[in-house]
Amino acid sequence: MPQSHAQIWIHIVFSTKERRPFLLDSTGREGCHTTLRTADALARQSVAT
Repeated sequence: MPQSHAQIWIHIVFSTKERRPFLLDSTGREGCHTTLRTADALARQSVAT
């Protein structure tokens, strides 16, 4: 029987309103990175199952 495998890549690009520097302070930057890492981990987990 033939099998089909698909791999979907999503590239997200975002910016702040009026391109204001948002991630200059380390607290905000770390929070943003934590959120992105969590989203990545959840996406990988859902693909693995």
